[in-house]
Amino acid sequence: MPLVVINSQTLWTPQLFTIVTLRSAMITNFFTSSHDPGSKVPAKVHNSSKKSRSDRLQNSKFKPQWSKIFPCIYFDADADAMYCKDCKTAKMINSFTIGCQTMLKDNIQKHIKSADHKKAIQTKIMRTDWDQGIATANKTHEKEVTAAMSNIYWMAKHNLSTSLYNGVNDLLDFHGVESVSAIQKAKNAKYTSSDSVLDMQIALAKVVDEEIIEDMKASIYYSVMLDESTDRTTEKTLMLYVRYIKSNVSVTRFLSVLELSGGTADVIFTAVKTLFDMYDLDFSKCISISTDGASVMTGIRSGVTTKFSEQNPFIIKTHCIAHRLALASSQAANSINYLKKYQGTLNEVYKYYHHSCKHMSELKAMATIFDKAEKRFQEVFSTRWLSFEGSVSSLLHNFDILIGCLLVDEEGGNIVAGGLVRFISTYEFLAVSHFMGDVMGIVCRVSRVFQREDLTFSVIKDVIDPACAAILGMKSTAGPKLESFLSEVPSEVQESGNFLFGGNLIKDSPSQRSNFESLRVKFIDQLVLNLQSRFPSQQIFQSLSIFDPQFVPSAGSQELLSYGKEQVDFLCKHFGQDKGGHKALISEVHFREEWFMFKQVLPGYKGVRMDSALSSLLCKDSFAVDYPNVANFLSICLVSALSSVDCERGFSRYNLIKTYLRNRLMVSSVNTLLKICLHPSDLRSFRFRRAFELWCKAKDRRILFY
Repeated sequence: MPLVVINSQTLWTPQLFTIVTLRSAMITNFFTSSHDPGSKVPAKVHNSSKKSRSDRLQNSKFKPQWSKIFPCIYFDADADAMYCKDCKTAKMINSFTIGCQTMLKDNIQKHIKSADHKKAIQTKIMRTDWDQGIATANKTHEKEVTAAMSNIYWMAKHNLSTSLYNGVNDLLDFHGVESVSAIQKAKNAKYTSSDSVLDMQIALAKVVDEEIIEDMKASIYYSVMLDESTDRTTEKTLMLYVRYIKSNVSVTRFLSVLELSGGTADVIFTAVKTLFDMYDLDFSKCISISTDGASVMTGIRSGVTTKFSEQNPFIIKTHCIAHRLALASSQAANSINYLKKYQGTLNEVYKYYHHSCKHMSELKAMATIFDKAEKRFQEVFSTRWLSFEGSVSSLLHNFDILIGCLLVDEEGGNIVAGGLVRFISTYEFLAVSHFMGDVMGIVCRVSRVFQREDLTFSVIKDVIDPACAAILGMKSTAGPKLESFLSEVPSEVQESGNFLFGGNLIKDSPSQRSNFESLRVKFIDQLVLNLQSRFPSQQIFQSLSIFDPQFVPSAGSQELLSYGKEQVDFLCKHFGQDKGGHKALISEVHFREEWFMFKQVLPGYKGVRMDSALSSLLCKDSFAVDYPNVANFLSICLVSALSSVDCERGFSRYNLIKTYLRNRLMVSSVNTLLKICLHPSDLRSFRFRRAFELWCKAKDRRILFY
């Protein structure tokens, strides 16, 4: 538009004034607006009738329909910002990954058209194609990898070294099993190294872990069994077993073996707490803990069980009943000097033959002459509960041939043989051996009962009381073995001071007989005292025993109406009150009401084992609804641990894996193998497909690219 020059002589008319004013406004707007100079669209003149941008921003809010129009956009109310799913997945850095707080549809449209978002979409498409390719490759190679895993699984189940893995594969390849050799795709992708085997072992162990942790979290309560020990390379370890409810049945499983940096309660508890945190286990659901009774475990002030109580004040703390029994018998024996020497002699006999093939061959030859079955001597261990009975039993079985062999060795100048002959060829030694055979036979029978997995509260009293009565009876009446011995020897001391027993000359004297009678009474009194003191009527177990059908009075009887009153009072006091910031596990009022009705149901299960009866009740569809508080107690009864015997079995398996030839195995490696070999599944039921998935996710596998 041409410029109009106005000078002082120009005649001002209304039309001219209007034109000049408009052109002046256009020039001012040109230099003050942000309009693109190259654009042919004129800048907009401000219109006071429309809202300004600042007003729109101030009143803007995210509209739900935007997410329908743009599916990748979502709103986070807590952050008060909009985000883009695709850009966040692609790990882009822009306002829609940090959080866009300018709630305008224009901003969304601009973001959708931006280079960042387009790049994110391309990445998403590529990732989808990649995942589909990997899935296809996984399906192709799954059979090959799971075949290798099944070999590793079988080897772990049989405690075989992983160094045999390649040999097992070669054997199968020799027999034409193609799936094993097919895993070897290239020179650098054979999957035969120790690291490759370890990766597969870890994947197998993770499958076991997933199952156990999932079941523990689903269970209303669980219990823990702990025991510490030192392995073959003097490394301090802690064995953990757990018991929980699965399908209304109590299940006991190995959880882990941990390497400890020390033997203090703080170290042990921290190790357990760290493991539970890693698995995200709720400490408030841990209702019972069983240990070996060592002071570091059961200390009142700072023991491990005390620290567990701080996490859950309702927890039931148990000293393993099998350990208690072993301590009762060993401490009773150690209180008598002759029995200390007696145990030492049994071990001397064991070592005499165990460390000499010459002596052992002589014993076998003598057994052949006497036409006796071979029974090896056993060593007495304070940590092995049945070793005393086994040692006494083998000595009595081999006594005749033992004396014969030792006499021959003594004549040959063997001083050790002469000393053993003089000690064991006496009335006192033989009488004590037969007496201990009777007593330890009862103790070992009780020990075997206490090592059962289906142990219930009532069994303790049902076994301990008869055992104490039987042992006390031996003060006046000889047991089977002692009675047989006394029937074969003279009732009084002979003038010669000797008598024949099994063809061997045995020394006898009044002092030996009186010493034996004194020992007999003293040992029985001490053993029974130990048993009664170590197995008191623990109130918590006595109270929970009201749920055992065998103790319930008959249906319709007067006793049934008042049955369990005192026990219910104790259970309400222990579990029905808030403790240390933890809410009560049951409602006291409702539990009393439920119990009054529930005890009418229990007589119908008389004659049924406690665990079976409780599981049957919990299996009923409406039981937990009708009796929620009673169901709580039934669950506590099912998971409560009375012993830590399973931990001892775990250590036995540990030593079968970490042998002297495999002493370089780390505790973590043994832990992985224990998870595999102690799991009850077999080759046909184990979830190898899940193990394969975990193995693929752990890191990129070269086999997937061939």
